[in-house]
Amino acid sequence: MQLLNFFITPIKLLLQLVTIIIYADKFIHNEKFSKIDK
Repeated sequence: MQLLNFFITPIKLLLQLVTIIIYADKFIHNEKFSKIDK
């Protein structure tokens, strides 16, 4: 059980990091597009 947690915790953190990067990437692209529109 300890070994399972040892593997699950980094995977969860990695997924959170990927999700944040994806949202940040979308946000940055939206900012660029809004600046182009103006």
